[in-house]
Amino acid sequence: VFVQLPERDRYDIDRVSLIPIPTGQATTILLKDIASVNLGVGPVQIDRKNRQRIITVGCDAYKRSIGQIQKDIDAAIKKLDIPRNIKVEMGGYVKEQRQAFGELRWLLILGVLFVYMVMVAQYESLKTPFIIVFSLPFCFIGIIWASLLTGSIFSIMSFMAMIMLIGVVVNNAIVLVDYTNRLCYRGMNIHDAIITASSRRLRPILITTWTTIFGMLPMAMGKGSGGEIWMPFGITALGGMILSSFVTLFLVPVIYFLFNKDKVAEIDTNSHSK
Repeated sequence: VFVQLPERDRYDIDRVSLIPIPTGQATTILLKDIASVNLGVGPVQIDRKNRQRIITVGCDAYKRSIGQIQKDIDAAIKKLDIPRNIKVEMGGYVKEQRQAFGELRWLLILGVLFVYMVMVAQYESLKTPFIIVFSLPFCFIGIIWASLLTGSIFSIMSFMAMIMLIGVVVNNAIVLVDYTNRLCYRGMNIHDAIITASSRRLRPILITTWTTIFGMLPMAMGKGSGGEIWMPFGITALGGMILSSFVTLFLVPVIYFLFNKDKVAEIDTNSHSK
């Protein structure tokens, strides 16, 4: 509802001063009797949110990420002398990105827990799944290195790639650890079982790893329409796969041997007693 004076009275201070104000009684007073009327500057439109008066300041991003622009805006706001009764909040894409990151963060944690629980149920052990999941932290390190080397922006697509890698990265470790367990169950020494499993499962692990890497390479290069959107996804997937595969081949066998030292000691004790 817009309430305004007629156009002939709208731009004259004297006419505005003579606006009659009813008092609820028989008398009427004029505006100039209770207020001073003068020219000034005021807002064209007054917006409110949750009964609070707000002012929206907007901008567009050009050849820069939202995170970088947000850091510059936060630094500029800190230099301003803002009154205590004024609160500054980020909206738009920044608000949506924070909400999305919060939801994806919980999804990432749940993904790790579910993968671990499934492997616990499969192997009926808490030790073996821990050895397999040990390669996940190095997957995240590979993601950070890949982002720094390529100058990629960590976005929602990168977060989605991290969630995907949780299920993909552990496959190589499962193949290696599962075959090592089989050899141990057949009576082979743990040391020999680790060496045999690493040599026999090297080719399948490398084939699956290089298949994934070459499949993600065009996406990481950002080719085609909309390629710049999916580029962080491909770079994140490549970094995580490369380093986690390296860790699977070299570090997981060592961790497996350290976690099964007690079995080696038992075998040595039994052989000496015989």
